[in-house]
Amino acid sequence: MITLRLYTMESWQIDTFTPSELPVSPRGNKPNAEKLVDKKMREIQEHVEKGRTIEGEYLTYLLANTKMTPVDVYGSLCELLLAAVDTTSNTTSWILYNLAQDPSTQQQLYEEVSNVCPGDQIPEAKDFANMPLLKAVAKETLR
Repeated sequence: MITLRLYTMESWQIDTFTPSELPVSPRGNKPNAEKLVDKKMREIQEHVEKGRTIEGEYLTYLLANTKMTPVDVYGSLCELLLAAVDTTSNTTSWILYNLAQDPSTQQQLYEEVSNVCPGDQIPEAKDFANMPLLKAVAKETLR
């Protein structure tokens, strides 16, 4: 079974989804998004009924603090995911292009990342503080 790890920006928590649970299925169907939104709506309602505070990220905000209909929320999530994929892949492509133009920087970056995350270790948020060249390469690409 394939799982995907999605990191949230505020807490860096990991949510793991199988491909069938992704908000947008490979064929662009909306039911998977509806299932996730409906699940989150139930969780928020349970928190409200128990008097707990509601904390979360973008989806929680949309569901708890706006007057959006569920259809609007589904659309907003799909747009957000598609925009994130597009901008991330575009930026990554330019970073790789720039590194291909400068093999010595590419080698230095490889060594930096390999030292901080040896082997198949997946980097954590705290690891990026120890990779200043990675940050510099990304910033230079975005400049």
